[in-house]
Amino acid sequence: MAIAGITIQTTAEAYGTVRERLCASKDVADTQETGVPGMLAAVMETDAAYIEDALGALSGWDGVLNVGLVSISYEDELENKGYISCPEHKPRKCGPACFGETPNPLD
Repeated sequence: MAIAGITIQTTAEAYGTVRERLCASKDVADTQETGVPGMLAAVMETDAAYIEDALGALSGWDGVLNVGLVSISYEDELENKGYISCPEHKPRKCGPACFGETPNPLD
């Protein structure tokens, strides 16, 4: 089990819908308003092998501008298994940034 603290930046129009979806998600243990317009904070709990995919899926929701990883803990997995599973390696993408911006803002 991985436990991740995350921030979710949304458009003003999508804020309420994204908050409702987060509250209904089986992978989200807690959701809080931050006091910053369009920004939510959440705690995600899911299988360690799935956490990267879950965060990626969340970043693809309509109205989500950014998902920030604040903290992550694998303590439960370490206690239960005696080791932390390592997700399968995914090669880095070359060319445009992950979200398809052109020109690449990271260049």
